[in-house]
Amino acid sequence: MNYKLVIAVILITSLGCKKKVYEHCTNAKVCVTNKGTQAIPYSWGGSQLNDTLRPGQTACKDAGYLDTDPSVQSYSIVYFMMPSRSIAIRPTSCNTQQDVP
Repeated sequence: MNYKLVIAVILITSLGCKKKVYEHCTNAKVCVTNKGTQAIPYSWGGSQLNDTLRPGQTACKDAGYLDTDPSVQSYSIVYFMMPSRSIAIRPTSCNTQQDVP
């Protein structure tokens, strides 16, 4: 009878523990949305701000391979450059979203 209780506890414990699912993809995407009221000149990592992000508009960039498993931690930093500042965006999922004012 005692061994049945031990087996039941082991089964319940193993069923109750879920393994965390990590994301991995070959073409992660980083998107930036302009939440402000003015257009923002920008570039993806270059010094020439050749594009403009209008209010409410979203711009996206391929961030390459991503694996969020802590034992692997493979990712690429994407740089979003604006006149007033630059943002280094580390993808946290296959579709990472960042808002700028």
